[in-house]
Parts: sequence; structure tokens; C-alpha cells
Amino acid sequence: MALELEQKYKIFITYPAIRELVNLAGRYIPNIPFPKKAIDLLRDTAVYVARSIKEKIVLPEHVASSFHKN
Repeated sequence: MALELEQKYKIFITYPAIRELVNLAGRYIPNIPFPKKAIDLLRDTAVYVARSIKEKIVLPEHVASSFHKN
């Protein structure tokens, strides 16, 4: 999924960002099972970075920013 989003939005998703994504999804979205909640958050973060971030690199702070915007 991450590779597909990287290609689609022309971004790079770092491993620390994926770790942060799993942590936040597990902690704050208890009513949706894994992996759906992590994939949804990853998709939202990819769109956020593609539209808002100049460098097009997904970092842990972008995951947190995207998560708190929802």
C-alpha cells in the first residue's frame, strides 16, 4: 500500500512515519480493526503531504498533523 501511495502522489514515506502511523492508529482508533485503520490514516497522510508539504517526504510529524486534522 505504501509503495502504491508513493507512486500515486509522488512522495516518499519514511519508516519512522509508518511506525508513528501504527502507534497513533492503535492508540486512538480502537473501533476499526488493523490494518484498515492504519491504511486509512496512511492514505490521509499521503494526501496531506502531497498537497501541503514542499519536500514531499512523509515524516512522523506529518502523520501526527494529518491525524489531528481529521
